[in-house]
Amino acid sequence: MMPNPKYTLVAALGQNNELGDGKDLLWRLPEDLKFFKKTTLGGLVIMGRKTYESLPPSFRPLPERENIVLTRQKSWRMEGVVALHSWDAIHDYVRSQEKPAFIIGGGQLYNHGLSIAQTMLLTRVNGSFDQASVFFPPWEKTNWSMKVVYEQAIDGRHAYSFVIQQWQRSPTNLLA
Repeated sequence: MMPNPKYTLVAALGQNNELGDGKDLLWRLPEDLKFFKKTTLGGLVIMGRKTYESLPPSFRPLPERENIVLTRQKSWRMEGVVALHSWDAIHDYVRSQEKPAFIIGGGQLYNHGLSIAQTMLLTRVNGSFDQASVFFPPWEKTNWSMKVVYEQAIDGRHAYSFVIQQWQRSPTNLLA
């Protein structure tokens, strides 16, 4: 049993911190999706109900990962998904597992995740998206150090260039 859960926050955001339009991704970036899959395989993926329901049906639940959905709806059930109703329940569940835990959205989960994550993997998409209705919350970068782990130029498969940044929290700035 892990004494203190370790969380990695994973998000893709536009130049103005856009995450999505409430129903779908704002871009299609195959190399980013490949990175996301490789990174999260075998782990716990923690998401809100709306994020889960926004996944294409053929990808629900995300294969080869344990899908945890945080929802206020006590009666919500989905085959292959662990439905939990509080962050305390999530922390207890993550402590009981020997797997890495990834917070993958949406906006409300990212807001709380910023206070507990040790690491963030942020895909910064070089574009702005007026149709966005969900945004990544503001955060204080001085408490983190960053390195670029992947860069992708525009090509035949990618309408936008992007970089994947790994942010590591300074140990003295961890709230959880």
